[in-house]
Amino acid sequence: MKLFITALTLTLSLTSYAKPLAQVIERNAHDIMKLVKANSLPAVAVEKLHMVRVTETANGYNLIAVLDHAEKHDQTPAHINFVYDKNLKVVSFQYVDGFINPDTTKFNVASAARLFDLGAEVFLESEDKTLVAYAEKAMMFELTFDADKNAAIFEVISTDNKTATAHLTLDGKLIDVKLD
Repeated sequence: MKLFITALTLTLSLTSYAKPLAQVIERNAHDIMKLVKANSLPAVAVEKLHMVRVTETANGYNLIAVLDHAEKHDQTPAHINFVYDKNLKVVSFQYVDGFINPDTTKFNVASAARLFDLGAEVFLESEDKTLVAYAEKAMMFELTFDADKNAAIFEVISTDNKTATAHLTLDGKLIDVKLD
C-alpha cells in the first residue's frame, strides 16, 4: 500500500509539473489582463502584446512578453519579464520600458492579450493530436494582423523549430491552420 501511495504521489507531482508550454502562454495572457486592470502594468501591455517566449526552468518557467514594435529600429522594445512557479503562479514580473511602435495595427474588437488567450486555446483544446503536440512544445507565440482577412495571425514556434500558423477571427474563432 505504501508503495502504491508513493507511486501515485510521484505521478501526480510529475504531471502537475509537466504543463504544455502553451498553457503557460495562455496563463500569461490572463495575468497581463489582470495586472493591467490592477494598474500594475500600463494599458499598452494589453493592447500591444506582440510576441511571447517561454522557457522551462528547474523551478517553473521564465517568460518574456514583447510589445509591438517596428521591425526597423535600433531601440529595445518594451517588454515584460515574468517568472512563474511550476503551478503557474506569478513569482515576479518586471515591466521594461522601451520602444513601442505607435503606428502598428490595433485589434479593434479584442485586445491583443485576449487574442493570445484565444489562440493558445485553439492548440490546447484541439481534438487534433498534431495541434496538441504543438501546444506541448510551444516556446514562442507571435501575433500579427492580416488586413486582407481582417483576422489575427497566430504563429506558434515549437521547441523543435516547427511552425504552426492559425488565422483567427477577431472574436477568436478559428479560420484555418497551416502546419510546418
